[in-house]
Amino acid sequence: MTCYWGLLGAETVESTKRTRTLGLGAAVRAFNDLAVPGMGGVWFGKQLFLATLGVSVAEYVRSQGKPVDNIRVANAVEALGCWLALNETWEADSRLRGVTKLRNKNKADLSFFVVSKSGFYVSQPMRMATVQALRALGFVESNGERFNSFACTHHGQTFIDIICDDYRSQKTPIKVLAEWINGNKKYINTAGLLSVLSPKTSMPLNARDFLRERLIAADIDSFGANRRKAALNWMEHLLGSPGQKLDWRLKPPMLEQLHWDDLQSGGMFFLTRQAALNVLDQVELQIGNQAKQHLDLRNALPSEIQSAIKELKKRATDFIHLSHDPYPSKIATSFVNECVQDDEKIITSLVQRDGRVLKQRNHFIVPGMAFIGSDIAQHSNTVDDQEDSGIETDVSSDMQWPEWPEGISYRMRNLFLLNIDLHGQLDQWLVGNKNTEDE
Repeated sequence: MTCYWGLLGAETVESTKRTRTLGLGAAVRAFNDLAVPGMGGVWFGKQLFLATLGVSVAEYVRSQGKPVDNIRVANAVEALGCWLALNETWEADSRLRGVTKLRNKNKADLSFFVVSKSGFYVSQPMRMATVQALRALGFVESNGERFNSFACTHHGQTFIDIICDDYRSQKTPIKVLAEWINGNKKYINTAGLLSVLSPKTSMPLNARDFLRERLIAADIDSFGANRRKAALNWMEHLLGSPGQKLDWRLKPPMLEQLHWDDLQSGGMFFLTRQAALNVLDQVELQIGNQAKQHLDLRNALPSEIQSAIKELKKRATDFIHLSHDPYPSKIATSFVNECVQDDEKIITSLVQRDGRVLKQRNHFIVPGMAFIGSDIAQHSNTVDDQEDSGIETDVSSDMQWPEWPEGISYRMRNLFLLNIDLHGQLDQWLVGNKNTEDE
């Protein structure tokens, strides 16, 4: 059996997409961060390495007198790494971005000036998934959360040095990339740099061990480190006991009760949010399938909408029965309470939260600026939780993926894969990979 699931990880989602925040972004981020604190959208080690390397290279170039910013350099380094990997074999892989975009690029296009241009590579690079984790693991330091303000720490430089240790050249990868930025691309397309930069190349054992140490180190945030350590222990147990069917009624012994309660409450919240989006989709489809493009709330609701609302009420009730909302402002609780009202009020509340795809005029629900009306499945209903990138990964049928508790935070799935990567076994788990962020 092949399993499909979403790997998420970006700072922002473009406004051109059917972004539906529902005003829940803060609650989504809070539940995800309670699940696996500080990890953003990271699911394999090379994501962290390439972003850290980009910061270090940018710092080095600036020290030589050339004004460059972290984002431009890190994006270009990542793009180069993906091109080098794809140039070996043009096959899609979840660890690579831009399979389609980069296919038409050849060695003549590999100057930093070209590679760092907007449009050469994807608009949502893997770097965006690492912003939170780089700080949480102590690989960078800064006075804010902006990537351009990051400075590489000794932990970050150690991580880079370990991975680059086998690079055989008179110059370090940092100096080679610095020269590339200054116009010399002579040493860019080499087997040595491919091994260092390719997202598909496993990290050496000592780098994997170092990353594991940083994941559980308590010098930055003891709460986050303790939860990551417990979650990693759970992932290790699941890796050693493949194919387990997991249930919210049975807490893993390595997790504290509060951690499990946060996970379960988050799962029920995520399921309620998804059910709410489905209600909005059903309303949109109903409007799109009739000549008069509106839904009159004074009339009986179509059966499809009634069924979607019934499911929403069930999911909302499951959350309410837990009586556990760890977020101080109770955003989740307020939203869920709106989802157990009368049917008309539920639609009105959801449309008000939406505001982009659907709008309300008196008793009528009418199309908004992002309305489609048909083929909704072909378009993403992303939620702007600052971690959504739309990557899809296939897990090998030879590997037994855990049957996760319904609704559990995607970060736990990501951590499962990251733990596999820390064992150097990720290639065995990823097959037939595809990347929908292929622009």
